[in-house]
Amino acid sequence: MTRQAIAVAAFLTLLLSLNTVQGMEPICGKGSITAVAVSGGGAKGAFEAGALYHLIVHRDNDIQDFSGVSAGALNVSYLAQAKGGEKSLDNLKCQAKELVKVWLRIKGPQDLLKPRCLGLAGVALFGTESLNDFTPFRELLERSVNPWRLYENQKKGHRYLRVGVVSFYDGKYFEIDPMSDKLVTVSQFNDYIYASSLIPIYGEMPRIPGKAEESDTNVDHWPQYADGGLRHMTPVIGYFPARNVDVLRFAQVHEKDLCKNLPQGIPPHPNNICRLFVIVSGPYSAESDTLPPPGSCQDSLNPIKTESNGRRILERTVTIGLRAPYRWDINYALVANQMLCWRDHVIEKLRNGPDSVANEKMLSALPCDFPVCSYNEKGGIDHHYEMAVIAPLEHMADTYEFDCLNIRKQLREGCEAANKAVIKAFKGAPNLTDACKEFEVPAEKDGCIFPPPERESEVCCDLRLSK
Repeated sequence: MTRQAIAVAAFLTLLLSLNTVQGMEPICGKGSITAVAVSGGGAKGAFEAGALYHLIVHRDNDIQDFSGVSAGALNVSYLAQAKGGEKSLDNLKCQAKELVKVWLRIKGPQDLLKPRCLGLAGVALFGTESLNDFTPFRELLERSVNPWRLYENQKKGHRYLRVGVVSFYDGKYFEIDPMSDKLVTVSQFNDYIYASSLIPIYGEMPRIPGKAEESDTNVDHWPQYADGGLRHMTPVIGYFPARNVDVLRFAQVHEKDLCKNLPQGIPPHPNNICRLFVIVSGPYSAESDTLPPPGSCQDSLNPIKTESNGRRILERTVTIGLRAPYRWDINYALVANQMLCWRDHVIEKLRNGPDSVANEKMLSALPCDFPVCSYNEKGGIDHHYEMAVIAPLEHMADTYEFDCLNIRKQLREGCEAANKAVIKAFKGAPNLTDACKEFEVPAEKDGCIFPPPERESEVCCDLRLSK
């Protein structure tokens, strides 16, 4: 049988197996890695924190690989500080609880940003770079994330972290980790977390010198960096390396080294990732790309469908621009994972089939004749991930709509959404919705500060650096 015939036969088998793939048993075993990719969303990062809390505290997922963009970058960077070792899960649970406290202490937008004096007029008339001063957020970041802890964890192989940013100079998206050779110093990693959270015009983009600019004191020669969501709102592309496949020579491409062909600027993830959670801060549907109407337009039987306020037009433009790539990222990840799942099912069928000689010939063509790969590699074959997408059912908040009670509501919604996603994705997972009642929204606004201020200094996490 020719290679082309083998490839065609394998592809047909893939299609025939479509309806039976869903019944496959979980593939994760002892020693495998759990990963999480968390999207941007500004104030909607509270939803993500609630989902992460449920996965870690209620579901005992000792996550070791983290990827994040914008608000997701802050969330995962905070969690990735948890030490590994014998108490790895306990440390991560503690860190997840502390992350919730960080969000609950935010009373309003003033805790993260300060509007500049002239606002849009300053941008339009005087060329002011941004509408807001994000110094309060930068101070929060410095208090919350120690880049040296992140560096030490990754160096020891305890936890891995990727933060997505965009170069405003050449428009390139890349992900950076605490051990990246792009860093002049480890402390510079916080600059990239900060950059990942800033949408141009809304905030002043940081200028971060690389090794080429290290000796240049003119900051105008340093590149600017911005929110990774400008290109990839959800950092999942790095979990599915593509192969350089010429479709006209599909059956002739066998170079195994091409199996980890990541886009330039995205570092590889550790091997043996088996479970992947994707957390997004806005409603997701593969069938629809519509957005909820802006503001009060939803509250009238005859909504006003025009907008003349310049600030709101800018906000809506950013929303539309960021939400399109957000859906593309998730659609790509789901399709890529389903393709790998089909192939796993085909391999299982062939290995258990009656004609072992012919089947082995087909199997020899399958591992490297496939357009997508993963970091769940066993036996020389890239397998699919146990994957769940966690998303809210409705729009929870605008990007900078930081409100105390809304944050508490989002934490509850994130917890419940994570519970539903796990039940749907993983056969036999128990329903833990009652566990999310700890995020019940209080009746009075003062009640949303939790825990009480006198307990804020009590930190159970062991984050001391080893000597």
